[in-house]
Amino acid sequence: MRAGPERLYHASPLQGLTQIVPRVGTHGQNWVYATDDIAVAAVFLGRLGGDFTCASGICGGRPYLCERFAGAFKRRYGMASGSLYVLPGGGFLTGQTSYSKDFVTTEAVTPLEEIRVDNAENYLLELADDGRISIKFSPERYCIPDDDRDLVEKAVRMYELSGQQALDQVQEFHPGLLGRVWEKITKNKT
Repeated sequence: MRAGPERLYHASPLQGLTQIVPRVGTHGQNWVYATDDIAVAAVFLGRLGGDFTCASGICGGRPYLCERFAGAFKRRYGMASGSLYVLPGGGFLTGQTSYSKDFVTTEAVTPLEEIRVDNAENYLLELADDGRISIKFSPERYCIPDDDRDLVEKAVRMYELSGQQALDQVQEFHPGLLGRVWEKITKNKT
């Protein structure tokens, strides 16, 4: 666990926030999440479907987004807007999640600056043009397994935290994976 850098970034669909408060996230903890890379933060301007629409992470040392199905990028980011908040890094820790770009704190944080983003799709495409993020469109697969086993694992973990909501997302975005998800959930119960 190391302390955060001087400045971190946090994305929110809400503009005009004067406090960023901890919320229960995908790790089941009440945290404020931030990152040291503005492109990584920008990925979270559009939240529709999360990894079920576009996989994200770091591959080859650079942030990436990869569509899980044709049209997923536009569906997730086309109508999304929000703000990127610049936060002071003091009080944030890393090493609390498996993602190396996550910095978290249990305390509310007052932003140093707000960067308004009226169109997340255009903003991300500009970051890609600048070489700050790789965006790959279906059917290209980039840094994700061809058999979607990562989504099956993610759905099972989500099911353990939130129950039916995880299955609803699988049904909406990847109905062909529902049998594999149920098989894994059932196997985990025995």
